[in-house]
Amino acid sequence: MFTTKRTFIVVLTLTALLSLPSFGATYTTTGSGNWSDPTIWSLDGGSTSCFCTPPTNLSGDTITINHDIVATANLAVSNSGQLNVNASGTLDATGRRLTITDNAEVNLYGDCSFSRFINGTSAGTSGGTLNIIGSIIHLAGPINANAGVINIAGYL
Repeated sequence: MFTTKRTFIVVLTLTALLSLPSFGATYTTTGSGNWSDPTIWSLDGGSTSCFCTPPTNLSGDTITINHDIVATANLAVSNSGQLNVNASGTLDATGRRLTITDNAEVNLYGDCSFSRFINGTSAGTSGGTLNIIGSIIHLAGPINANAGVINIAGYL
């Protein structure tokens, strides 16, 4: 049976653990290939392969694409996550959609193909920022701008 002092310590410890900030992983490509290929991703800025794959539902994670990548699933960026396709890279997500919510940011400097962009949701989930900068975006479907910001300084 817990005493009052033990209960206080347990509650204090749990509160401290739950209030620690969560840090997302930072993935960078090391070469071209399929998103699900664990040999083309790095956790150290692109120097060495981590033999891991980033999630397709980024929640607080950062992904930087410097090579030619083919997406194998729909992509979702949320919880202040960030997806960057640099000018040296491309993202072929033909037939896939990109959803941005909860203050996430997507920066597209390299050429990309998507079937649909969704910024925020009609259910009231906040959007994020989509920056199309100096790239050519091939879009085979609609843009749903329910919330958030879309900046176009490239070609859509």
